[in-house]
Amino acid sequence: MKQPVLTLKFCQHYYNSDKKMLEQVWTNNSESMTTENFKSVMLAYVDLYKQYDVQQVLVDSREMRYLVEPEVQDWVNANIIAVILPYLRKLAFLLSSDVFEEVSIKQAMEEQQEDLPFETKYFGDEQQARDWFS
Repeated sequence: MKQPVLTLKFCQHYYNSDKKMLEQVWTNNSESMTTENFKSVMLAYVDLYKQYDVQQVLVDSREMRYLVEPEVQDWVNANIIAVILPYLRKLAFLLSSDVFEEVSIKQAMEEQQEDLPFETKYFGDEQQARDWFS
C-alpha cells in the first residue's frame, strides 16, 4: 500500500512496501526552486533509502518546472546516483510534453547509463510506467 513518507514544498514522496517502490512526485512549485533547493530535495530523497527498502523508483516529473543544468547533473551523479546504486533495480521517469525538461532529465541519466546496474525507462503515460514495474 502506498503511503506518504516525505512532503516538501516542491515534491512529495510515497512508499509502497509491497512493491518496494518509492514515488517522487514533483509539483509546479518547482518553478521557483533554486539549485540549493533542488540539492536539498535530492539529499532528503537519498535519506529515504536509509529508512525504507527501495528497489524501484517512479519519478513523476510531469509538473516539474526546474531545469537541471549540466553542473547540477554532475552533482546528482556524484552525490545521489552513487549513493542509491546498491539499492535500485528499476527507475522510471514520467515526463511532460515539455521538450526542454525531457532533454534535461534524459541527459542527466544517459551520461551514466552504461555504468548503471539498474534499468531506466522514460514514459509519457503513467499506466505504462506502472505496468513496466510489474
